[in-house]
Amino acid sequence: MAQTLYLEVQEPERLSDVERAAIEAIVAEVDVGDEIERFGADPEALNWESFLYVGDPEVGVVLSGSTRLPDVTMSAIFRGIDHWGRMLGKIRSEVFPDAVWEVNVDGDPVPWLEDEKRFAVALPLGLDLDELL
Repeated sequence: MAQTLYLEVQEPERLSDVERAAIEAIVAEVDVGDEIERFGADPEALNWESFLYVGDPEVGVVLSGSTRLPDVTMSAIFRGIDHWGRMLGKIRSEVFPDAVWEVNVDGDPVPWLEDEKRFAVALPLGLDLDELL
């Protein structure tokens, strides 16, 4: 059942030191390290993994990254997409608003919601994100 969220940001200019610092700060804000430590000791905890990313992995790509989504329940997958989608939305809005973004879960696109400034997927009929979170 493991699913992975992937990211690629395309822009012709290389990643600047200011952009790199902004990305590091945003990623640190939403760190799941405490949650990772809780898993196994707390039956309510999710099996989070850190978001791993690389700046300037190749010409024309300024950011590439991925994380395995928590998957102990179906709702955990959506919680993971929501969590990381908000983080990526903040990076997009604050660091790379004009870049070409590709965010997907195992090849299935995760759309950008302009009005909410985040990446998100539609929930299956009958599921309410507020109840999942």
